[in-house]
Amino acid sequence: MLQPLYSLLQKNTSWEWGAKQAKAFRQAKQNLLESDFLTHYDLKKPVRLACDASPYGVGACLTHVMSDCSEQPIAFASRTLTTAERGYAQLEREALALIFGVRQFHKYLVGRSFTLVTDHRPLLKILGPKEGVPTLAAARLQRWSLILSAYQYNLEYTSGVSNKEADLLSRLPISVNVVDPNEKIYAVDHCEQLPVTAQDIAKELQRDSILRQVYEYTLHGWKPNVSTQLLPYARRADELTIEDGCLLWGNRVIIPTKLQGTVLQEIHEGHIGLCRMKSLTRSFVWWPRLDQDLEEVVKTCTACQSIRNKPAHVMSHPWIYPDAPWTRLHVDFAEFKGKQYLVVIDAFTKWPEVHELGIHATTTQTVEALRRSFSCHGIPQRLVSDNGPQFVAREFQDFVRANGIRHQRTPPYHPASNGQAERFVQELKKSLKMRPPDRSISHQISLLLLKYRTTPNTTTGKTPSELLMKRELRTRLTLVRPESGRQIRDRQSERYEEATKYVRNLNPGDTVAVLNTRRDSRGKWLTGIILQRLGPTNYMVDVNNHLRYVHIEHIRRRDERSVPAVIETSDEAGTETTTDITSNPRPTLEQTGQTEPTSPVREAQQAEEPVTIATPSLAEGATAEVRGTSSGTDRRYPVRVNRQLPLRYRQS
Repeated sequence: MLQPLYSLLQKNTSWEWGAKQAKAFRQAKQNLLESDFLTHYDLKKPVRLACDASPYGVGACLTHVMSDCSEQPIAFASRTLTTAERGYAQLEREALALIFGVRQFHKYLVGRSFTLVTDHRPLLKILGPKEGVPTLAAARLQRWSLILSAYQYNLEYTSGVSNKEADLLSRLPISVNVVDPNEKIYAVDHCEQLPVTAQDIAKELQRDSILRQVYEYTLHGWKPNVSTQLLPYARRADELTIEDGCLLWGNRVIIPTKLQGTVLQEIHEGHIGLCRMKSLTRSFVWWPRLDQDLEEVVKTCTACQSIRNKPAHVMSHPWIYPDAPWTRLHVDFAEFKGKQYLVVIDAFTKWPEVHELGIHATTTQTVEALRRSFSCHGIPQRLVSDNGPQFVAREFQDFVRANGIRHQRTPPYHPASNGQAERFVQELKKSLKMRPPDRSISHQISLLLLKYRTTPNTTTGKTPSELLMKRELRTRLTLVRPESGRQIRDRQSERYEEATKYVRNLNPGDTVAVLNTRRDSRGKWLTGIILQRLGPTNYMVDVNNHLRYVHIEHIRRRDERSVPAVIETSDEAGTETTTDITSNPRPTLEQTGQTEPTSPVREAQQAEEPVTIATPSLAEGATAEVRGTSSGTDRRYPVRVNRQLPLRYRQS
């Protein structure tokens, strides 16, 4: 009613008293004379606070519920909206009306229960006393929810027709000078630090034909039917808000089409991988088909595609997930441009550390680097490493023994057994290879460590800094996603059970071919005998009188066609004897008192092939040479008499 009078007080408006202003003045005086009387405040009577908002004002009416269920007013309040508040979405204006009423009548409401009345139904789910604040709610609504949590209230919905008093007050507001808080939400503050600022987003939003419609619908209300292009936004209509001219879905800024490429480049900075890129974007920016755009960026990145790793050949036996941080560490060396770097990874938190050791990494330098890490985070229980000379030296063994650390070494020439450290070594080398020319190596390592420590890990679902330090490091982008360690162990167990269905099993006494890792003149494969099984994939093998610790990937079964046909022996006097093992009778199991072992000879007998073993008289420790034919090729195999070996060699 008084809007014509308030319009004269606006800046850059000329004073003009006309018929509208005079009519409004007379109606205001008449209404003051005919106003209903106000009742006195009574602590024993129920209290209701009805609030409403209009495009230019908010109003509140405090009433008592009388014994006849009628309502008598205690006090009225209203005010005009500031320029910034008029740009709020309708949801935020209705919430602002509730906050205005509670603050205006604080002395009447504090310390007692009352009923809040609104004609905007979505507020029941956002600000209801028994409802949790949605995680995607804007920061302003979350702060207002904290203000209301100090009161004992029930939030009630009523239709706009039944909320006449508050609706009238919101449309007849009293002009009050309200200081603009100039609030900034968390996501926009971070956007201002990126190459794309919040001002650029707000300016480009008005030029985007689709987002401009979404902006208007969010400000004035959505229509029942919208075009197909607006459906992704219409599904999130109750969660869209406006801040400083920017559209937000929860705390994620909606980026216009023209600026999406620039934001994707910032997210892809550092080449951290597709999974981590998706984790980062889900807390800061959004637009339709965002995940597909991220996948396309990775697929078209020449640097990422040129250094992709080969897929793993065998599912390795997983390490048991630790129960506490910094209990098991994995260490390894990385070499880049002639310098050695010691990499340390915590198996529980995935927290990485990198120490530069110079051109030559000595045992003393390695011990000093580990001491620096232990001084910050404590001494671990276990330390896993490969068989490098720095880790097998006596100085290093004395160091771990003096600190009560259990040192566990992985099988030689099988880096997958120390995958925790090996994986980060790959990440470190990739990052150093892709660094810009004007960036130093130490700067690139610091950037990688910060990104890695503050990015949720795909295994734990949380950032390494949160698991190790119980807090998030301050950075440009950070994200937390909870996931328990028990679920991780269950997934590892399921994957291992699925993978071990096809793992080969070898028994002690089996003759096998062992990979010659030295690549010398003896050939690619050497003959050996399984002595002991040390784990799910590790075996102790006798290869030419030498005990070797071998992974199953370096072992294959001997071909049945390679069974020796002729044995040549020599006694202590040097007399050579040649025996055809296909013609002499083989001693029976009853004569030897042994159970039948698993061997190519036994398998040949089961196939009814004429294979027997000669039993010449040889002394303990005598040398012999076995000759056999495989695929038409005559081969010789050196052997040594050992009566403790399996039956097929016990007397040969």
